[in-house]
Amino acid sequence: MSDNDAKGGARPATGLAAVLFMDLPDFDRLLASSEKDALAVLSRYRGAVDPVVLEHGGEPVDVTGSELLIVFGSAVT
Repeated sequence: MSDNDAKGGARPATGLAAVLFMDLPDFDRLLASSEKDALAVLSRYRGAVDPVVLEHGGEPVDVTGSELLIVFGSAVT
């Protein structure tokens, strides 16, 4: 099989991945009531989540407020 698509261009590399989306419930409400408390919660949340994500080979691809979109390589080789 060729590494080119039907129009002769190079095909992007493909593979399997696991995608994880996480969000803190009621974070917007907490942020509206106390920015200081919300940022403290967010700091603790990321302090707990980030090491686990990295330990398992995850890569954060989008981080917005309390929302995290993380991609992990496939366990299937």
